[in-house]
Order: sequence, then C-alpha cells, then structure tokens
Amino acid sequence: MKKLFVLLLPLAWCFVGCSDTDDIENLDVNFANNIPVTTNTVNAFSYVVRAKDYSQQINSSLNFDSTAFVMSLVIAEYSEGEMGLAVYNEDSSQVYQQQISSNMVLTDFPEFLPAALDLSLEDFSGSVTVTIAVE
Repeated sequence: MKKLFVLLLPLAWCFVGCSDTDDIENLDVNFANNIPVTTNTVNAFSYVVRAKDYSQQINSSLNFDSTAFVMSLVIAEYSEGEMGLAVYNEDSSQVYQQQISSNMVLTDFPEFLPAALDLSLEDFSGSVTVTIAVE
C-alpha cells in the first residue's frame, strides 16, 4: 500500500501542476437573459428569470393540498416594464393581486387554497423570483 501511495503522489502532483487556472479566473461570465425557469410540483411553485425587455404570460394550475402556505416575491435590478401577479382559489375567484414596477421584496402568509396563478411580464427588465410553497 505504501508503494502505491509513493507512485500515485508524484502523478497527482503532475496533474495539479499542469492545470492553468488563469483562464478560469479571467473568464467573463455573462448571465443568460430571458430564459425563465419554472417549477410546478405538488405544494410548490417557483418562477425565476433575469429579464431584459422581456414579455411573457403564464397561466398555471397549482396543485396544493393545504391552505397554509408562504408566498415570496423578489424583484431586483428593476429598470423598466411591468409585472403582474394574480393568485386564484379553488372557486376561481382572485384572492391575491400585485402589480410591480419597482424593486421590492415581499413575503406573505395568506390562508386560502391556491388553485391557479397568472403571471405577466411586459417589456420587463430586472430579476424576478416568485415562490409559493406549503409551510
């Protein structure tokens, strides 16, 4: 075992010494714009996008089995456009509505059974994170 270690140690140093990290450190990474990520599972919904002059309309059914949930909304780096968010309960009546045209952080603990969600972005530029999940 000791002989194997003595043979592998110089080989490992060779691999570590041969790597050049300058390219990685100088890499200019630009985050992708206008590629939304949506997750809709039982008892959880999330939507994330880094938007630049982006428009989208989402009408989504929600599959929640509890009236105790948390809803969070984070808008950062806002520069223009509008966003609308509406949540509906099981009898299709609108229970929650928010129009956004600025940076904001919102956390709410409403009590109703969310059944559907409408999310609209119109010429929106900024970072959006919407999360609805059972507590």
